Amino acid sequence: MSREKKTNVSRRHFLNAAVVGPVAASVTVGSTSAMAAGGAEAAAAAPEAGIKVPPEFEPSRAAPLPAIDFPTTGANVFGMCCKAEGLAAFIHCPGNYDVENALAEQGIPSYSGRHDGAMGHACDAFYRVSGEIAAFNAQYGGCIAMGAAPFLIAEGCCSPILILSGAGRVRDEDTGRAKGMVAGTWRDQWMTTGVTKWGKTIITAGRIWEHTAEAFRQMRTGVPRPVHLVFPSDICTAKINSASDLTYHVDKSRYRTETQPHPDPKAIAAAVALLKTAQRPMIVCGQGVFRSKAWEILAKLAEKAQIPVTETGPQRGKFSDGHPLSASAAPDCYPSVDLVLIVGQYKMPPIGGWAFGPSTKYVRVHLDATEIGRDLPIDVGIVSCEKAALEALYEQTPPMKRDAWIAEVRAAAKKYEDQRAAIHAQGVKHNDVNAVHPASIAKALGDFLYNGKIPRDQTTVVSGGFGIARYTRQYLRAYRPGQILNGPYWEIVVGPDVAYTFGAAVAMELGAGSQAAYKGSPLVCITGDAGFGITGMEIETLAKYRMPAIVIVYNNNCWGTWASHHPPLGLDRRDRREFLHLFQENLRYDKMAQALGAYGEYVQKADDLLPALERSYDVAVRHRLPSVINVQSRKEFWDARVYPPGQLGKIEPGVGAYYY
Repeated sequence: MSREKKTNVSRRHFLNAAVVGPVAASVTVGSTSAMAAGGAEAAAAAPEAGIKVPPEFEPSRAAPLPAIDFPTTGANVFGMCCKAEGLAAFIHCPGNYDVENALAEQGIPSYSGRHDGAMGHACDAFYRVSGEIAAFNAQYGGCIAMGAAPFLIAEGCCSPILILSGAGRVRDEDTGRAKGMVAGTWRDQWMTTGVTKWGKTIITAGRIWEHTAEAFRQMRTGVPRPVHLVFPSDICTAKINSASDLTYHVDKSRYRTETQPHPDPKAIAAAVALLKTAQRPMIVCGQGVFRSKAWEILAKLAEKAQIPVTETGPQRGKFSDGHPLSASAAPDCYPSVDLVLIVGQYKMPPIGGWAFGPSTKYVRVHLDATEIGRDLPIDVGIVSCEKAALEALYEQTPPMKRDAWIAEVRAAAKKYEDQRAAIHAQGVKHNDVNAVHPASIAKALGDFLYNGKIPRDQTTVVSGGFGIARYTRQYLRAYRPGQILNGPYWEIVVGPDVAYTFGAAVAMELGAGSQAAYKGSPLVCITGDAGFGITGMEIETLAKYRMPAIVIVYNNNCWGTWASHHPPLGLDRRDRREFLHLFQENLRYDKMAQALGAYGEYVQKADDLLPALERSYDVAVRHRLPSVINVQSRKEFWDARVYPPGQLGKIEPGVGAYYY
């Protein structure tokens, strides 16, 4: 099937009259008629009447770009370099205005949200699902501090986001006279030191192009990580008369190379020798396979050598869960693996973090020789670009047959399905008219995404939440690169899920990178009530930009930590710390969504969830609006003594992977 034909098929689902594309700016969100397709229940849960996109919003986005040429400002020179580098998106809050305006006026797709930190998370998500770079912008000082958490998480995920912040004037350095000068112009750079790959406070206007070029070289070569550029205000406004005023003003082909490191033939030969003798080998593919776009050669190697593949990393779909060699949902076979080929896993879990046995041998492919063998003893190390290493292994590895091992993996996959069915049967016994067990949420979501009328490769999923993720991840499947964003990967943080959804939605709207064939398709996000409280205001941002996303809120009235602090059974006396983990009960996050211009539904019965998903998907496709499905549950479901199975454990790597 051609790529173009596949794109058309991927947009065909149970809504035959679906309209894919932005709605007109004049549409009033609160009109009941806008929800008519969803029936009476959908109309009753429509956004508040009178909410509408400002009339100048879309005309402003479509306004002609100004002609920018020398002489110009330092900020415009920065914008020119970003345009030349193909910066895919600019996601920010207002601030650092000279830089902000320069990027927008270069025609770089620009989006403005509610919170600096949330926009940083959105840039991280944009890269995770598309493989393309977005820039994040903050004013300075306090604003960059509000955005600090995303940089830590992006560093753990090896996401190359471009962090931009403003500063006081260079000439005010050490005087403390200007805002943002408490610790000097370099304060903001210090704030991100340790969570960025490289940073620079630009103090010479003539070097703006040079430092911007260095930022992109750092992001696009080697192991990717965030970088940070700080712009003092007098650097932004400095007059640059001509290109001759700039040092190192050359084309990107002259300040960085697209050449990738290739493997040592001896290392490839040693790895092939181990693959030949292994009885139960397995490939673990990490984010480097996504970065190098190596998913096709990975599949070819796996098929030629008959090696099962399991996934890890901040995104999934590098190896399709629909492939007969996929072992991501077959964790019971991991302890019997005798050889693991690790490709593109940039950070290793501690020994024992993965479920492989103690006698397992390891071959590791990594871009950086200093990382190989650092956290995990290896038998063969291959320093190489992931794609180049897989190509070399494919060429040198003879065809193999491992029928017994493949049968063992498939049996483990069947066992995993049976275990999910048993957990579901156990959990649904606890449903009642006022609360939905997480097992029912996970099963309904899996059925909706993969067993209904929507093509299973169509919808991108932001997998967030804490306790609820232990259930939903076991049902989520990825059939194409970037289809699942693994939320709390490596650095565990509560709350970025709605912000991740916005960043992923930007990638879908633009059809950026690996999302090109699925441009305009809806998204689904899973989060908890704790997480929704942190970035939930970005529902308004999704609504403003007409992003078709469905946010499922697991509302169990508490932080996920409550289960560890409530008292044992049979005691009337409460734990003194227990109240610290509790919210008010039965909060209406769906009504909050309606008040922010989105669609909302409140689900209290398990049987109502699937219809709510269908109505929300209808709204997403027909009206390009986000939805919040507030699924009422109860905190006691985490107590396995009363409501078995309680909070589930995890096995990594694979579909249940959480941290590594």
